[in-house]
Amino acid sequence: MEIINFIPYGKEHAVSRYELTHFTGWSDRKVRHMISKAREEHVILSLENGSGYYQPTAEDYPELRKFINREESRAKSVFASLKMARALCEDYERGRLDA
Repeated sequence: MEIINFIPYGKEHAVSRYELTHFTGWSDRKVRHMISKAREEHVILSLENGSGYYQPTAEDYPELRKFINREESRAKSVFASLKMARALCEDYERGRLDA
């Protein structure tokens, strides 16, 4: 059973995680994990208020664009944090700082 089969097309048909747990019989944690895995092969958007998931259609283009911008911003923030952490780790490894 694949979670993608339970996630409809179109914002107006979005389903909540609660509904997905009901449809699949899986725990909320497993549903979240399966959505994360499915996003590796499918585009799955969530409503801004967090109340549902859906696969975008052409009519959902504005939401798709927002999703891309939000995720790119988040990724940049994560990579900036990693850059600083790597620099500190390198200082420790090269003996420039005491661990």
